[in-house]
Amino acid sequence: MYVNPFYALTIAIIGLVVLYFLFWPDSPVVRRIRRFLMHTKRAEIEDALKVLYECQRIQDFCEQKVLMQALDITAGHLEQLIDELLVLQLAEKTGEGIRLTDKGLEYALRVIRLHRLWEHYLAEQTSIPEDKWHAAAELKEHQLGLDDAKRLSKALGNPLYDPHGDPIPTEDGLVPPFRGITLNRMEEAQTGRVVQLEDEPAERYTALRSRGVALGTLITLKKKEDQRLLLLVDGQEAELQLWHALAVYVQPLDPSETEAGNITTLLSLKTGEKGQVVGISRACRGPQRRRLMDLGVVPGSIISRELSSLGGDPVAYNIKDTLIALRSDQAKMIQIRKIGQEETK
Repeated sequence: MYVNPFYALTIAIIGLVVLYFLFWPDSPVVRRIRRFLMHTKRAEIEDALKVLYECQRIQDFCEQKVLMQALDITAGHLEQLIDELLVLQLAEKTGEGIRLTDKGLEYALRVIRLHRLWEHYLAEQTSIPEDKWHAAAELKEHQLGLDDAKRLSKALGNPLYDPHGDPIPTEDGLVPPFRGITLNRMEEAQTGRVVQLEDEPAERYTALRSRGVALGTLITLKKKEDQRLLLLVDGQEAELQLWHALAVYVQPLDPSETEAGNITTLLSLKTGEKGQVVGISRACRGPQRRRLMDLGVVPGSIISRELSSLGGDPVAYNIKDTLIALRSDQAKMIQIRKIGQEETK
């Protein structure tokens, strides 16, 4: 087949020009590709550092198979990643596995700080659902730097703990103390306040939240069985499998500190009953929490249930001599102590 040399030359020149603009080192396309690859590599290294840090909270090293499973990569890929960590002096090999160097620990804490600060920001300043916080922070932690963390922390009031109760490392790399004991370690009839919830795996966290377990929740351990616990969660009966209970950290309360057996939620009130506000669940955050406080839902306030809608939701409550309609999902966030008529006089 005859091909016109002029057309062939023209096509070749156009192709070279396109290739030049696409793949010349300073071209926008190449810069984008380079940034993408660098970001991907940074994310992989930082994710590995976080896994190593969590391992070293339990023991002095991390087994390679644990790291491989946590990052969901192949054995060959893991070897390459470990080599990079060694070259960067972020980790070192031991006889049992791999562990962070001082440099690696410092880097890991910076990433964890960014992650937990961003979760705190999402919880307090946005309306993003809580089941989206972790995934969003997993992305953002690889995009922010030290200056971003400093500005964010200052804007949030330099919080010490994230929305799940995990400690937020300080700018200097200090880690606030982990609080509480796992729920299964409480004694029967003992009451504790939830101070931390493990948010991974997501399925377990979702199961806990569906049972009303959140930061600040009061839990009374009624009975221990082999693989489950029978509980009162803010006055409501519930049960948890042992695997779920291991993700809940509570601060046991002295019986003299609280009338725990009388603590429940506003949702439990019947028409005509009254309760004194003990607090608002930490699961209620941001604009919703501020709105409740503006309405007068503060510790010590007396609230009575007055009227129910035809469908039973919402319900009208008397708060500071004003009828306020609250949905059931709002009422269950308000912790109260039921009181009799004589206590309101």
